[in-house]
Amino acid sequence: MYFNPNTPAYGKGMDRGRRTQEAYRILTRAGYRWKKPPVDAHGGIERGESMIMPDGKAMPSVTILTPPAEYDVEVATAGQIIQERLKDFGIPALWESVAFGDLLNQIRNEKDFDMFVMGWRSLPIDPDYLKRFFHSSYGYPRGRNYTGYSNSDFDRMADLQAETMDDQARRKIVLDLQSRLMADLPCIPLYVPYRLEGMRIDRFEGWTTMLGGVGNTWTFCLLRPIRK
Repeated sequence: MYFNPNTPAYGKGMDRGRRTQEAYRILTRAGYRWKKPPVDAHGGIERGESMIMPDGKAMPSVTILTPPAEYDVEVATAGQIIQERLKDFGIPALWESVAFGDLLNQIRNEKDFDMFVMGWRSLPIDPDYLKRFFHSSYGYPRGRNYTGYSNSDFDRMADLQAETMDDQARRKIVLDLQSRLMADLPCIPLYVPYRLEGMRIDRFEGWTTMLGGVGNTWTFCLLRPIRK
């Protein structure tokens, strides 16, 4: 009900070469230069070197923070891949895995990061989580707005959707919030992982299937061995 299919799909239908060309076009128009561009005069893709910012200064190194692979191998791998893609584009980048507790402290409390890769799990059905994740009032230390995103128009609309009782009117506001987030990109969704759950229906009964799977309160209350 609250999914907006009309938000920009950046890079959709493009292979890596085409995405590199598009990124090069956007940044070149914005005034960025390279000692060795990642796209040659004929449109060919090569390894870029030494990006230079519009003010003439060298692009500073960018650090990508992730939890370690033993905590979440998919997230850590994503950070490593992003590091290599940025380096290929001529952006100095360093992937750094940090113990999960220290990572949360650095992101939530100290707000000290360039980029980080983390995941959301078990998001609620109600879309009010968009307010908690991106409203500027949640940008305080330990608040849920990890990215520090601040947009007064977004804040106003996020407050309004929380107060709107009519389903269709609220849906229109929520879809607008999604459009604003995809335009400003405080975060970039990378992938949706698949989760498989195994159940011993031959030995236990009371499994309760819900949208988030069988690991829910009702299952924990009703699960019992099958008496034979």
